Amino acid sequence: MINVMTMLRCVLILSFLNLIAIPGQSQTLISCDIDSAFAASGALVSPTPFVNDTLGDGITVEACINTPYDFQVSLHAPDSLVIAALGGVSVTINSVRITDVVGLPEGVGFECSYPDCEFPGDSIGCIRLIGTPTAANDPGTYELFIKMQLRTALLPVSVTFPDTTGSLGLPEGVYAITLNPEGSDNCEMTSSSEDVSLLEEFSVWPNPVFDHLALEWSSNYRGDAAVRLVTSTGQLLQRQEVSLSGYQKHIFDMSGLPAGLYFVGLQTELGQQWARVLKE
Repeated sequence: MINVMTMLRCVLILSFLNLIAIPGQSQTLISCDIDSAFAASGALVSPTPFVNDTLGDGITVEACINTPYDFQVSLHAPDSLVIAALGGVSVTINSVRITDVVGLPEGVGFECSYPDCEFPGDSIGCIRLIGTPTAANDPGTYELFIKMQLRTALLPVSVTFPDTTGSLGLPEGVYAITLNPEGSDNCEMTSSSEDVSLLEEFSVWPNPVFDHLALEWSSNYRGDAAVRLVTSTGQLLQRQEVSLSGYQKHIFDMSGLPAGLYFVGLQTELGQQWARVLKE
């Protein structure tokens, strides 16, 4: 008979293995369809919240009950922000973590292009509102609020977006999903973006790692990309610009980093892919 201590050890081992990636496998997050004009504009979000008929698009894709829904909000996490409530002080932003999206119809959730929905400062990614609204919802307008935590050099700042106070310098206005009854004329599957397959191969080794980590990939995509190493809380540690072309390999020096969980990834204007790495 297996004693209680042996069973507990097995449970702990299995739980630990579930936290780390199998060597050579990656954690694929959602991909983003990032418009090149948005990437170059320096704007915080796209689309901007709706203000009136001439300012801000808001959420343009309507939803229908019992019909799959998919809408993308592109996000450029700032590296600094002037906060009027603190006397106009500019604070450095280490990361922006999306903690919740309030007001979504039942059956619709949100996913992010960064691990744990934590966007490093001065990074571009997206939040996708995705799911199937259930019949438990009433047709109508669902106003949304994105809850964020700005992790600054001073202290964490919790904010709600769109900004209803005007004190943070964030875009004001309204994000709202129009939910139609099942069978309405526009009840085809809706999507504001398409998944982008950037990589044919993507692997990291060794994993766990002691000193140097190799990231290898192969891609038919031709364009600029950024190789990133971030902590489990989204802090950017290393970044290097590369040009994608066929098979490539990048080496991370992790010898000076403390033991723990990290993420390595490859990001382009069209999407990104990440892998969990355990540093011993």
